Amino acid sequence: MNLIEIEGPAEILRGLLDVEGLSLSTRSATEISPNRFVVSGTATDAAIATVQSRGATVRTIMDNAQYDAHVNRVFSQISRDDTGVT
Repeated sequence: MNLIEIEGPAEILRGLLDVEGLSLSTRSATEISPNRFVVSGTATDAAIATVQSRGATVRTIMDNAQYDAHVNRVFSQISRDDTGVT
């Protein structure tokens, strides 16, 4: 999974809801100019290619390797027993 931001007009973004391998955080949607929005989510490499082919701009915040390392680091911190909580 890649952590991404997608930017584009509302009509393009609405059309992305059926893209396999793409999960959007609709709560993150922000209008950056009239009828132009940015939304965060996660996507496979194939989903990113599909999104770009449909006319949206994709910015990768964390690529697959960075995302996996981040998740592993976070969960290792959560599961540590140094606070008495496991």
